Amino acid sequence: MASINGIFSPRRLAASAPSMAAIGIRHLHQANNPGNLTVVRRLHPVGYGMLSHNISPAGKFLRLVTKCSQDKELAKKKCVPCESKNLKPMSLEAAEELLQQIPGWNILNEDGKLRLHRDWKVKTFLKGLEFFKHVADVAEAEGHHPDLHLVSWNNASIDIWTHSIGGLTENDFILAAKISSLDVGSLLRIKPHAKESFTPS
Repeated sequence: MASINGIFSPRRLAASAPSMAAIGIRHLHQANNPGNLTVVRRLHPVGYGMLSHNISPAGKFLRLVTKCSQDKELAKKKCVPCESKNLKPMSLEAAEELLQQIPGWNILNEDGKLRLHRDWKVKTFLKGLEFFKHVADVAEAEGHHPDLHLVSWNNASIDIWTHSIGGLTENDFILAAKISSLDVGSLLRIKPHAKESFTPS
């Protein structure tokens, strides 16, 4: 794999730091609407930790962030009522910290409004509906509901954010973690862990 900006290669990093569990790439790119900035992070499992780096639209290396272990406590938490007056949208920086705990998910930033996003390939249209039924059961139990999309019969995607405040809260990451923990491999064309593999843009 080629190095990024000539600085380092994810393959070399994985070999030199076997204790790391993931390599994440976040690309920032300007969409057709100049005021609309999309943030995408991908994770690549390689060991026991996580490495992420940020790249500007111009390709400049900005920052290196490491995390030695992935915390799975999010999936054990319960969502709080969305009507709570204490709920406030979190910053991008805070969201990126929690993102490290839910591999496979991305943060999308549209005009300053953040949301979580993830894509899956399902085996059939009916398998997609079955997948969403599992997701719906979790959402109902938590009282927190995502946006579900099934396009071209086998492309499933989920967007999560707290609608009442127009941004992300811990509730969204809790729900994402619970969705990620679902045993739905038999419904997918690409298993969840394969979907999380690193693919350069």
